[in-house]
Amino acid sequence: MPLNSLFCPRQTSRTGPLSLASVFSTSPSRPVPLLLLLFVLLGSLTLSAGAAAAESPSGPLVVELFTSQGCSSCPPAERLLAELAKKDSDLLLLSFHVDYWNYLGWEDPFSQAQWSRRQESYAQRLAGGRLYTPQAVLQGQEQCVASRASCLNSAIEELRRPSAVPSDAPPARLEGEVRAQGAEVVVYVEGQLAGPVGPPLELEIVAYENELVTAIQSGENATRTLSHHGVVRALRRSATDNKAPGGSGRFVVPPAWEAAHVGFAALLRDQRSGRILASWDSGPGAALSRSDR
Repeated sequence: MPLNSLFCPRQTSRTGPLSLASVFSTSPSRPVPLLLLLFVLLGSLTLSAGAAAAESPSGPLVVELFTSQGCSSCPPAERLLAELAKKDSDLLLLSFHVDYWNYLGWEDPFSQAQWSRRQESYAQRLAGGRLYTPQAVLQGQEQCVASRASCLNSAIEELRRPSAVPSDAPPARLEGEVRAQGAEVVVYVEGQLAGPVGPPLELEIVAYENELVTAIQSGENATRTLSHHGVVRALRRSATDNKAPGGSGRFVVPPAWEAAHVGFAALLRDQRSGRILASWDSGPGAALSRSDR
């Protein structure tokens, strides 16, 4: 199957999503003063967006990356997003490794069929049913080819504007706590809503791992050593309600997981639209003993 240089389409006929960066394109024939003014304005918007993110009570902006070790277009996207996540403390990267590229000669050890189904659900709403890797879904609302920095940066900036929050969505906040209970780690999450919510809500609690390295032996990335950040290892859904959202998730941390690199995150989303209302991140190392709590 021929593969596009930017992404790996699961089907043969598809186009990439429109980059939001095109909104800010300028004509080279415009006078220099206007260009300088545009740069100043854009710089101010970027600074304002960053400040708003630092003060947001709704938690970090969530970027879900759909990727695969069997996709030759994915490593550049993974490096790009890992770098963005390291520079931006208010960005939460969760990498979901899909399984539909495993037939190409290399079975991704982090892939799960449920992550492919998760991407399919997003594809129906955001991408016209198209499946490809690497795909980034931001805050459950926007999608980009994950190797396109201009699209990612523009979408992040746009989603951090106050105007990006629908008028019927009250501010929400999540707080979490990680506790060790015997051989298990239990994550407790409590939420607050500043007003009523109409659509049903869903609480997802995930375990993720950073600093994963794999030497690829075959397939499109054969002989390459790949690094991964924010790899989702497990996900728990917890029943919640629209007045006091919250719940808990139990995880067993196997010896193969490096506990110092394991963290937990929670996402509160609108079940109908998929939009993420609030998030929480424990940070790496949360799987270490918390028996003192």
